[in-house]
Order: sequence, then structure tokens, then C-alpha cells
Amino acid sequence: MEFCIEFCKKHKIDIFIPKYCLQTISKYRERFEILGVKILIACSHDVMELVDNKISFYEKCKQLSSIVLPLYFKVNSLEDFKQGVSFFQNTNIVACYKPSVLEGGLEFKIISNENDYLHITIKGALEEMEKKYNNRGIMLMEFLDGDEVSIDCLALNGKLIVVIPRRKIGWKRILENNTTLLKIAEEITKELNMSYVFNIQVIYKNGVPMLLELNPRMSGGLKGSCASGVNFLYLAIQLLLDRGCS
Repeated sequence: MEFCIEFCKKHKIDIFIPKYCLQTISKYRERFEILGVKILIACSHDVMELVDNKISFYEKCKQLSSIVLPLYFKVNSLEDFKQGVSFFQNTNIVACYKPSVLEGGLEFKIISNENDYLHITIKGALEEMEKKYNNRGIMLMEFLDGDEVSIDCLALNGKLIVVIPRRKIGWKRILENNTTLLKIAEEITKELNMSYVFNIQVIYKNGVPMLLELNPRMSGGLKGSCASGVNFLYLAIQLLLDRGCS
């Protein structure tokens, strides 16, 4: 962090747009602002901590009327994991798991009869729990295999300005005008007082969009939404500089 601060000071940086270590950078926002550096971060440090923990984020979103969550269990021990797996087995629901604090899909596994980079057997999962996750929070949840929709958002102080959902079907990306997804984005944006540019991901099950996660940063596929004619980054910077956006 000291390197970033000194770099901005030395090179007279006006705007800092981070992608990684957002929680740490948000904690030191004031030190950048003292130097006159504006940081494009979508939420406060407290919200960043909340969103960074998948369990905490889900618990928060339970309060929102438009949000549907997949079945999930908070796992803090091997016994918790066994009980959760037993539930999914008894209800014939495919389960998956990942650390509750993690960016991206690393360490994500689907429990099945196979063993490969994405799948793992119950026996293998139990062994992994004992070896790797003994002191780490795990989210055990139902596996969602429907269409994934990535919702790119532009907002200011909890008010949504632009929302563009991108449905992912194989290699295709289809931009949608969907009032259900708009409502989801509006509620999350307001509840967490989001600003600038960020991304919400949902996956469909039986025609219902289920919340997957919130990324408090630009999405990797943002260029697809920019094809709509909305220049998200430019408009986010305009908002950051108090120039408004039209």
C-alpha cells in the first residue's frame, strides 16, 4: 500500500482505478484523498468487507424482497460439512462448495462421482476439508447450472443510473431488458449504497434468477455491455469527478 501511495504522490496521479486488493485500498482511501487522488471504488470499506465474504453477503441479502438465494450452508467444521452434504444427498440436489472469502472461481468444486479440476467425490471433499479448510469458512450450496447473467451497473450514492444484463449462453452474450433483473440491481444498489461501476451475477434455476455474487469492480466482460453504446468507465469517471453523467 505504501508503494501505491508513494507512486501516486511521485507521479501526481489524479485518478486511481484499482482491480485487485480493493478491500485494503478502500481502508486507506483517506490517505489517497489527502494527496488529491480520486479512487474509483464502488463502496465503503465496511461494505467491501461484507461483500468479500459470501456468507455475510447472502445473510444481508436475505432481507431484500426481490432477491432469491440458492440453498446454502455456512460450514465452520468437518461436522458442519457432513451435515450439509447429507442434506443435499437426501434431497437429490447437486452440491458445490468454495471458500466464503475468495475472488474468482479458484477452489470451487462440484461434488459428484468424478474427480477432475472442477469435480470432486464426497470422499475427496471430506479429505480436502480436513487438510485444507480446517480453519477456513466454507460456503456449501446447491449447484446452479442454468443460464448465467452478468449485470453491469452504474450508480451514484445508492441510486442506479444504468443497468445492462448480459446473458451468457455458451460463447454468446445477449444484452437484455429485464425488469426482474433491474429490480434486483436496484435493491442491492440502494441497500449497500453502491456508486460508480460494479457487477452483479445471477444464475437461473427453473426460470428464477438466483443471486450468485456482487463484484464491487468492473467486470471482465464489461466491454460486452459497452457495445450497447454506454461507456461505463467514462461515465463512472465523470461521476467520480463530480461532473455528473448524461
